[in-house]
Amino acid sequence: MKKIILLILLSFSLFASSIQLKTGWNLIGILSNDAASSLANNPDVLIATGGGVGGGGSFSYDKNYQQYAYGNFIVGQGYWVKVQKDTNLTYNELASIPSKITLKEGWNLIHFLSPVAASDLANYPQILIATGGGVGGGGSFSYDKNYQQYAYGTSLDSQGYWVKADSQFDMQFNVFNYRAWGVGGDDVSSRSQIRINGVSYTIFAYSTLDIAQSGASTSGTYTAFVGTFLNKSFPQVKISEDYLDKQIVLKVFKSFTVFDSTTLLLSTQSITASGGFKDVGNIALDNPDDYRPITANDSSIELPPLAPSF
Repeated sequence: MKKIILLILLSFSLFASSIQLKTGWNLIGILSNDAASSLANNPDVLIATGGGVGGGGSFSYDKNYQQYAYGNFIVGQGYWVKVQKDTNLTYNELASIPSKITLKEGWNLIHFLSPVAASDLANYPQILIATGGGVGGGGSFSYDKNYQQYAYGTSLDSQGYWVKADSQFDMQFNVFNYRAWGVGGDDVSSRSQIRINGVSYTIFAYSTLDIAQSGASTSGTYTAFVGTFLNKSFPQVKISEDYLDKQIVLKVFKSFTVFDSTTLLLSTQSITASGGFKDVGNIALDNPDDYRPITANDSSIELPPLAPSF
């Protein structure tokens, strides 16, 4: 499948999001690159540390020594956060999400970029064990390569998980799986069809939200994506209020009637549905074989609590 570079005058925009933390230690992962020092905005956060693929992370915060806070959250990594009571942690969520993370040999403390069933980890022969995770220090998620028949659970959003690998490998995520619908579930307005040089193309918006067509909002609020494909203007793609301030991608299919892996031509980088009209610039098949993702940096400090042992 071909990839693209989205030629667009668009910065990595941010929007506020939050996660509920429980009293004590919380193992989390968030789609943010906020600085550790930003945790000072929440007086209930006592300590935050560790995180990172490969058993460490250049990230540290202590409420009693805020002046020494250092590091930034990294997408795809897990972090320990200790709070003195139940609280909401507010953070700036990135509008662009990578599609893979690189795991190192040994224990990795990670954040799955999209929901993963524990049983599906059998597709990665490098994974030996995966466990734990979750706000409040737990999580109904377990996988052991030697006992795959007993795998259970599905990863939860904003949670961190331990994954042990026998060698370095890339874990791929299909983050944007779900069709984004128009107002009231309208199908026609949420697709764009264009013919260029005799070739038929259809453009849809896809989301991380699994919203049934019949359940789409009937509110008059919408986001309409406009721009050009191969330097030719395409009709707007209009999606409902359900996706406001959420991230979507535009997928282009080389057909007017068949929309599957055989006709999927490309996916754009993620874009925030910010309401009103959103000009995405020109979508072009530029350097289609460049598969380089946004990758997380490895780290160096030990993670408390200690990695599980089996």
